[in-house]
Amino acid sequence: MRSTMHSGLAAIFLFVGAATAQSLPTDHQPGFEECTVGVASGRATRDGRPLLWKNRDASAVNNEVVYFDDGRYAFVGIVNAGQTKSVWGGVNERGFCIMNSLSTDLPGGSPTGLGNGALMRVALETCADLDDFAKLLVKTDKGGRRTKANFGVIDAQGGAAIFETSHTAHRLYDATDPETAPEGYIVRANFAMTGGGDGGRQRYERAGVLCRTAVDTERLDYQYLLRDFCRDLDGAEKMGEQLRLQNSINRRSTVSAMVFHGVNEEENPALTTFWAILGEPILSVAVPCWVRAKGTAPELDGKERSPLCDLAIEIKKQSYVMAESGPLRLEPKGVAVTMPVTLAAEDRIFDHTEKAMNDWRRKLPAPRTVKEFHDEMARSALAGLRKAQKALIQAGTTVRR
Repeated sequence: MRSTMHSGLAAIFLFVGAATAQSLPTDHQPGFEECTVGVASGRATRDGRPLLWKNRDASAVNNEVVYFDDGRYAFVGIVNAGQTKSVWGGVNERGFCIMNSLSTDLPGGSPTGLGNGALMRVALETCADLDDFAKLLVKTDKGGRRTKANFGVIDAQGGAAIFETSHTAHRLYDATDPETAPEGYIVRANFAMTGGGDGGRQRYERAGVLCRTAVDTERLDYQYLLRDFCRDLDGAEKMGEQLRLQNSINRRSTVSAMVFHGVNEEENPALTTFWAILGEPILSVAVPCWVRAKGTAPELDGKERSPLCDLAIEIKKQSYVMAESGPLRLEPKGVAVTMPVTLAAEDRIFDHTEKAMNDWRRKLPAPRTVKEFHDEMARSALAGLRKAQKALIQAGTTVRR
């Protein structure tokens, strides 16, 4: 079911072949936590398992995938390197997954209480399912939080929802409810339906198009999200021989991406898979992670930073040019060289993971087996990224600063 050419790569090749001037509406400038997110219930997905996903747009470019076991439930999550008090998306041992996007139009004002990332860490430590998270929000509504966010969650019982959450109130949007989500999915950018704003409106509308297309063609699965959603370049502004990635889902400010592939109700929650991309999605490789591994590979969580993320950042520096005025711009010719290499590496990871998951669904593996497989996939991802950088240099398209 894998796409032969996803929308990001197709856009790069089309641009390299024929660049034309194009003017687009201005989106909000990159903030500290502007993201494009979505959730889908099992009735919308190709295999009947719920999905949760996020492109993380943030100022903190060094991201890591870290394993935590100091709470009620062990979990794996994405953090800013060296900063583990806040988590920006993750999955725990009960199969509960959570992520968020900043919602700029929700009421704020509480000077104390949990912020967006701190709340998600508490949720991963303490919540077994969607109902537990709803109770956490009710409890913290009373004392107040520093939250202004759309929180997306799925669980091992088929739950799938978005919670629009201000500092003292929240509202549930249930993706399993045909009245709330007729097609079984919900997307958000940086505004709330209860808030009345329009932050990231263009990304929100594009996310809806991508999801409707996937549902109509029965293609909505984790591979489609990683390839066609997280790396989507529709809306990129053509500026001479470069691209300005401000309005697309894959943006210059995108520092990581995550896709959570849930389980059917009869399956073990330990099989919930967290696909993590560290770095800008079009310049990196996805790695599968599981809480059952009881750790994450050193490629994702190094002594100080993630080596895989560091390399993705280095390739990004070699792929963007500084304009005389305005923001950095992507050099498409370089990405046209690197993306076929990174996607080929990712194809191999997809194939190995599909085979492993088919075996694991028949018999749950030991934690050591899962960790060894996860480590192997992380090494493969880093090797693919190194190969892509080498191809970039050999092609002579590396941006020199």
